[in-house]
Amino acid sequence: MTEWRDCTAFFFPLQSEGEKEWLHKVTRNYGFLTTEIEAGRDGSGESHHWVGLPVRLQAISTEECRVLAISYYNADFEAHITNSPAAWERFCISFTTACIELDPLVAVTFGFPSDDIRYDIKRYDPAISAEDGAWLRAQTYELMYLCRELDVDAQNDSPSTDLPGFVLTNGGRVTAGPFGRSLPLP
Repeated sequence: MTEWRDCTAFFFPLQSEGEKEWLHKVTRNYGFLTTEIEAGRDGSGESHHWVGLPVRLQAISTEECRVLAISYYNADFEAHITNSPAAWERFCISFTTACIELDPLVAVTFGFPSDDIRYDIKRYDPAISAEDGAWLRAQTYELMYLCRELDVDAQNDSPSTDLPGFVLTNGGRVTAGPFGRSLPLP
């Protein structure tokens, strides 16, 4: 069980370097993380903030992917992000920026409390491996990004997954989940 009850996860092809080395490389090389994620005052790197939320950055390896997990308290997410239209818009813009800069296979903001973030992340592995965009899009989430190939698969396999969203400059698509929140235009 973990104290961080909600998560935004960015899924990448499995990397050869260790989790710590990979996380260090990712956090140093991408403007999204250096401009949108604020390091804690103690300088330890353990305390960060994203769009006003206290967050923890983790690298998680699954059988198929290396995942950048940005985890936070679900209660904070609900209180400070989803209940404020301005904060929700900032969060969506930051999520979209991250998807353009990081260019993951999949990115998802879960938007629900969880007792085991690692389990929630790992259950995406089979669908990513099988390139099953329709299964991914059919999950419960706040925001989802699918790379171009997975988005095309989702659109071709299941018209019911045709959720409002927009295509990014890298060809992937961001959609808002079934919670009914609007997705601000880029």
